[in-house]
Amino acid sequence: MGRLSSTVGRAAAATMLTATLAGITVTRADAQDATPVAEPAVTIEMSDVTPWVGPEGVWTAHFRVDGAPFDADLRWRIHQPIDTDEGAVRDAIQRQLDGESLGRLQTPGSTQPILSSVTADGLVEIRIDVRSTRAADDRVLLPENGSYPVAIEVRSKDGSELASTVVHLNHLAEPVEDPLRVGVLVRADGEDAPFGPDGQAAVTDADVASVQHLGDILATSPNTALSVSINPALVTAMSSSGRVDDAETIDRVRTALTGREVLRRPWAEVNSDAWATVDGALATQATAGGDALASNLAPPTESRIWGPDPTLSTRAVQVLDTADIDRLLVRSEQLEAARAPRGTSGLVRPFAVSTGGSTTATAMSFDDTVQAILADPALPPGLAAHRALTLLFAISASTSTSSNASSNAMARAIAVDLGPDIPVATATAFLAPMSDTATPAPLRPTTFAEIFDSVAPTTVRTAGKDTPWTRTLVTPTGTPSVSELAALLKQANDRSPGFASMLPVGAQRAAQTTNTLLLSQDRRLARAEATARVARINDEVSAVFAALRTESRSLTVTSRRTTIYLRVQNDTDTAYRARLRLTSPRLRFPQGSDTVVDLDPGLNRLAVPIDVRSSGQFLLRVELLTPDGSLTISTSRQRIRSTTFSGVGLVLSGGALLVLLVWWFRTHRRAKASARADHPTAPQSE
Repeated sequence: MGRLSSTVGRAAAATMLTATLAGITVTRADAQDATPVAEPAVTIEMSDVTPWVGPEGVWTAHFRVDGAPFDADLRWRIHQPIDTDEGAVRDAIQRQLDGESLGRLQTPGSTQPILSSVTADGLVEIRIDVRSTRAADDRVLLPENGSYPVAIEVRSKDGSELASTVVHLNHLAEPVEDPLRVGVLVRADGEDAPFGPDGQAAVTDADVASVQHLGDILATSPNTALSVSINPALVTAMSSSGRVDDAETIDRVRTALTGREVLRRPWAEVNSDAWATVDGALATQATAGGDALASNLAPPTESRIWGPDPTLSTRAVQVLDTADIDRLLVRSEQLEAARAPRGTSGLVRPFAVSTGGSTTATAMSFDDTVQAILADPALPPGLAAHRALTLLFAISASTSTSSNASSNAMARAIAVDLGPDIPVATATAFLAPMSDTATPAPLRPTTFAEIFDSVAPTTVRTAGKDTPWTRTLVTPTGTPSVSELAALLKQANDRSPGFASMLPVGAQRAAQTTNTLLLSQDRRLARAEATARVARINDEVSAVFAALRTESRSLTVTSRRTTIYLRVQNDTDTAYRARLRLTSPRLRFPQGSDTVVDLDPGLNRLAVPIDVRSSGQFLLRVELLTPDGSLTISTSRQRIRSTTFSGVGLVLSGGALLVLLVWWFRTHRRAKASARADHPTAPQSE
C-alpha cells in the first residue's frame, strides 16, 4: 500500500515540534493570574504535488501544517477518478477541491503520526507508490487513466478532524493516443503608450517588467512549443531608448525567440472596433507591427492570428478578414451567450465567428477556469500549476458527446494565456511537466497555428447535418469616434513620406514622426492628446514647406552656353534636401533638369549650367519638390532674355548674307555691261 515517509531527522522533528507548540494551550508558571492562550486553527498549506504518474511510479505531495499538536496523526484516502463528460469536468473538480462529491473510495489509504512524515525542510510529505496492474506488493492499484481525489486529514489522537484538504493524483495508466493540445500564449503588452509627445521613447519600469516577464518564461522553458505576442511599439521604444537595460532585455528576448512562433500584431494597441471604420487602418497597423518586429526583434512567423484584443467586434473581424487575418484569440466575455454542444464546454476546439457577411473567421477562447487558477495570488506556484494541470489532465481523460467527436482520440485543445498576471514561477511550474520528454504526457504544449491547422472546429447537428458552431462577438461599449483624428492622420500620412525624404538618411526626426503617427491610434492614449500630436506634425510640415521658396527673377544671358543662378530661400534653422525640377522649351540642361539639392538655412544660390537654343524672351519654370517627388514645396518662373544666337541661327544668317552678296555682285556686273553697250567707244584716228 501507499506509505508515509518515515525517515525524520532530529532537526526536522525539532522544527515540527516548535511549529506545533503554537496550537497547544499553555500557561505561564510565574504568572499569578494565568490567562489561557487561545488555540489557533490548524491549517494545511500545500506546497507542491507531482503533476502526474505513469503506469508505475511514485506520487508525492508536500505541504506545511501549522497549529497542530505534536502528537497529531496524518490520514490520506484515495477516491475513484472523475468520470464525467468534458463539459462538466470543471465543476466536478471544483466541488472536490471544496471537499464535496469525492465519490467512492479507491483505497482506504493510511494513517500515521504526523511527525513521521516531516522532511528535513520542515514540510510534511505524503508518498504513494502506484501501479496499474495487479501484483503481489503493497503499491496502490489505480487501473485506469484519471484524476483521483486524495483526501488529506490532520486528526487529533482522539480521532477528531483538525484540518483537511483535497488534492488530485493524476494517473496515466496507459499512454494517450492523441494528447490534449495546450496552446500557450506568452505575451508582453506594456502598461502605457511608450512614446512621448515628441516621438521619443518614454518607456516605464512597468513596460520593461512586462518584457522581462516574457523573457523569463521563455528562458525557463527553452524547449516548450508556444506562441509569443509582444507589442511592436514597446519593442521599438526599448530598442531606441538608449538605455543599456532596455537593450539587454531586448537582446535576451531576441535570443530566446529562436525557433519560436511569433505572432504578428498591430504596431499600437488600437481600438479595432473604432478603426475598422477607416479604410486600411487595421491592415496598415498590422503591416507596421510586423515590420517593427522584424527590424528590432524577430520576424513574425504567423500573420493570420489576431488577439487577444478586448476591442474586437464583428465589423473589425470583417475588415481583418479582407486582409487575410481570419484566426482569432478571444476571451469568453467577448462572446454572446450560446449553448455549447451537448457534453462539451465549447472551449476544446476552434469555433466559427460571424463576420456579418458570407464568410466566417475561426477562433479559440481562453479557458477562464485555468486562467483563474494560474493567476490566483493565494495559491503557491507549485499548487497553482498542479491544479491547472489537473484540470487539463481531467479534460484529456474525459468523454465527449458532441456531434463531431466520435471518440476520445479526436484532437482537442485548450488555450492558455501566460500574460503578465501569471507569476513566472507559476508559469514555469505549469510548463515544465508538459515539456518533459522523458516521461509520457497526456498534455502537449503547442502553437496556436498548429491548433488551428490540426484541430477540427466544433460542429452541431442541424437537420441531420454537421454544421459549424458559430459564435457572435459582443459589440464593445464606449467605442470612440475617430473621424476627426483619422482626417488629420490621413493628411499627415500623405505628407510624412515626402517630408521624411527631406531629412538626412537615418535621421531620428523621421523615425519620431512615424512613431507619433502610429501611436496616435493607441487606445491607451487620450483622444485629445492623440489629436494634438498629429496636428502638431501637420503644422510642423506646413511651416517647413512655407519656409522654403524659390524666387522669381528676370535673367539676361549673352552666351549660347552659360550658367545661371537660381535663388532658394530657407527661413528655417535646419538644412533640408529637396528636388529641383526645371522646365523650358528653349533651354537645355547639361547636368539634368531634375536634381536633388541641399538647402542650408538662409539664401541658397544654386548654379545651373544651360545651353540656349534661341534668342529672345521666354520662361523657365522652377519647381521645388520633396526628394521623393511626391509633394510640391514651391514653384516660380524665371523670365529669360537671350541676346545670343544659336549655331543654327548663325549658319542661316551667314547663308542669307552670302546669297545677298552674290546677288549684289552679279547685279552690279550686269549693270556695267549694259552701260557699255549703250555707249560704244569711238575709233582713234591715225
